[in-house]
Amino acid sequence: RACRGMTLTVERLHEVIHYDPSTGIFRWRVTQGGRRAGRVAGGLASNGYWRLYVEGRSYRGQRLAFFYMTGEWPAGLAEHKDTDKLNNRWSNLREAGKVENGYNRGKNKNNTSGFKGVHWDKGRSRWIAQIVVNGKHKSLGRHRTPELAHAAYAKAAIEFHGVFARIA
Repeated sequence: RACRGMTLTVERLHEVIHYDPSTGIFRWRVTQGGRRAGRVAGGLASNGYWRLYVEGRSYRGQRLAFFYMTGEWPAGLAEHKDTDKLNNRWSNLREAGKVENGYNRGKNKNNTSGFKGVHWDKGRSRWIAQIVVNGKHKSLGRHRTPELAHAAYAKAAIEFHGVFARIA
């Protein structure tokens, strides 16, 4: 049995928590302290992720779901495919490295084109398509419309980022 200060085992996790892979919801299996069996386990953290305290330690929901389902902690990150930090359905989670997780980001908040990977070149009055590959910016050309530039970005994202490509 895992105790406070010791590493949580998947067996102990299964004893105290039930995870429903189809909904992504965690529920307590046992009543202890102020926690009652059957109640939703965890809560929303200030960073927008679902956080649970098990055996005195804090865990992000997606990492705990990964451990619950596989019996192993993800080697890198447990990523939300749809980027929704609260969607802990098993079908929405995957293991990713830091670089792959970055590929799955949406467009920047300061984006003015409305398209990921596209910005305006004031000097040439054209839309530039650009993608990051292996940590380096790669130009995908200048285009007359933001839609054409985005099409170039989308094609490159699929080619270079594969299943981690996020087009929007």
